[in-house]
Amino acid sequence: MKIAIPEKWKDVHLSEFREAMMTEDLNKQVAALSGLETKQLRKAPALLLTAAKKHVKFLLENEEPRYEPIIELEGTKYGIIPDWKRMTTGEWIDLENLLKDFWQNAPKIMSILYRPLTFQLGKKYDIEPYTTREDTEAFDKMPADIVSGALLFFCSTAMSAQTNTPPFSQKEEEQHQSSQKNGDGTTSWFSSLMNKFYRLKR
Repeated sequence: MKIAIPEKWKDVHLSEFREAMMTEDLNKQVAALSGLETKQLRKAPALLLTAAKKHVKFLLENEEPRYEPIIELEGTKYGIIPDWKRMTTGEWIDLENLLKDFWQNAPKIMSILYRPLTFQLGKKYDIEPYTTREDTEAFDKMPADIVSGALLFFCSTAMSAQTNTPPFSQKEEEQHQSSQKNGDGTTSWFSSLMNKFYRLKR
């Protein structure tokens, strides 16, 4: 029996990343990243499954966020919102609500942050306006390291760009971080990601 798990963080897709992060059960995390079902893993040699669990644990604890302003998914180029100050009230409100349950809404969140390019000249570009009807399916294939990098970039730069009218109050941010734990008590990945950012700033 073979348990094929991505060797590096950049090879993990958002759909796999999302499923793995919605549980603390290592068997289910192995299943999520290998494409196998948990009942199939029960037939795996014990040493093989132990090694797979060790690798999955290493991947999830040693993620390396990567920021890419322009990405390509399924033949379409997407760009992250180029100017946070141009974000509409609707975009802020929808992101705030969706971030309360990041893993459930991750593809939708990414579809708001990244939208199809309408113009590109070197590093300059523009994107389609927000409609609330963005296609989210393509983002299931988004590399996990870019997902982490996008959220980290958004939280570290978009928030500071809104210093006069911050989209999240301190109380709302605390509530958001608290909501990152699901019914199984999943560790707050969002808090961990932000801690990495603050360590880098020191």
